[in-house]
This record gives sequence, C-alpha cells and structure tokens, in this order.
Amino acid sequence: ENDMGLGTKLSRLTKPELEELEKECNFSDEECLIFHLLAKNKSTVEISERLNCSKRTTDRRISNVKRKVEKIYGSCDTTR
Repeated sequence: ENDMGLGTKLSRLTKPELEELEKECNFSDEECLIFHLLAKNKSTVEISERLNCSKRTTDRRISNVKRKVEKIYGSCDTTR
C-alpha cells in the first residue's frame, strides 16, 4: 500500500491535472518517476523494486514527493 492515500488521490486526477501538478512541483527525475508510479496506485514495495532500493529509502523518497505535492495540492490525507 502506498503512502497515506497519495496514490489514490493522484489516480483520480485527469492526465492534464497530473501534468500541471507535476510541472508545478518541480520534481527531480526520480521524484517524477515516483509521482507517476504513485498515480498508477503502485505500492511502496512495487516502487522500491522499480527503483532497486530499500523500502526505507523508498518511503523517504515518497515522503519528499508527498511534501512537494502537498505544497501545491493541499493535504493528501483528506478527500477533495
């Protein structure tokens, strides 16, 4: 399961909304990949395998993505 509903929330956005959010968040290449995997509702384990790194490292990277998204989109823990 991914980080606190972020993937679920992102998966509900339209492609143009995702593209705009991605642009506004100014992600690194790796963060961009994580953002898109979360938008496809991939689990932390699946993302970890894709990045070839530990779950702990992946959790930290997802948190970085979440922080950037929340600056633009608002809290990911509530429904919009």
